[in-house]
Amino acid sequence: MQDNKNIYYAHQQVLGIGVDAMLYLIITSIMFIFVTIMVPKRLTKIEIYASTFSALYLQLVVDVYLHIKLNWYYYLTEHTIDWATMFVIPIFVGVNVLFLNYYPFGKSGSIQFSYITICIFFSMIYEYYSIQFGMMLFNEWKLWYSVLAYYFLFPLLALNLTWIRHLLEEHRVFNSSNHK
Repeated sequence: MQDNKNIYYAHQQVLGIGVDAMLYLIITSIMFIFVTIMVPKRLTKIEIYASTFSALYLQLVVDVYLHIKLNWYYYLTEHTIDWATMFVIPIFVGVNVLFLNYYPFGKSGSIQFSYITICIFFSMIYEYYSIQFGMMLFNEWKLWYSVLAYYFLFPLLALNLTWIRHLLEEHRVFNSSNHK
């Protein structure tokens, strides 16, 4: 009988995440994957690859500190990172690629600031609904903290891509000078 209780309890834990939260997470993850694949790319494959892994690493560091260490917010279930959390990854990948793909490199600071502000606006809408559906839950974190964090994180993504491009150009120049 004990085994049946454990099976039932595990089943409730999966459902305890909330069907709405899981559906929202899965549907939006699929949408981000689809849009990221379908959008015409201005980025090279290596830029997408390098910037995506940098963004995922940054997200991991932020989540370890704010989610696990400080317990300010969490995805789906408190105090755990479970399999369902893996569905968050396509969202971060999609945001990174879409943000950088249309970032106005070479434009004025006010245009770049406006672009970042628009991206933050859409990110806040997504985050608001993530909270409403129970995908993301807050303890100490406040929604307006995200606005401040995004004004730091989005420019950091653009700066990282600038650095990646610098390294690629340096590599190209080095390789071309070695072949002469």
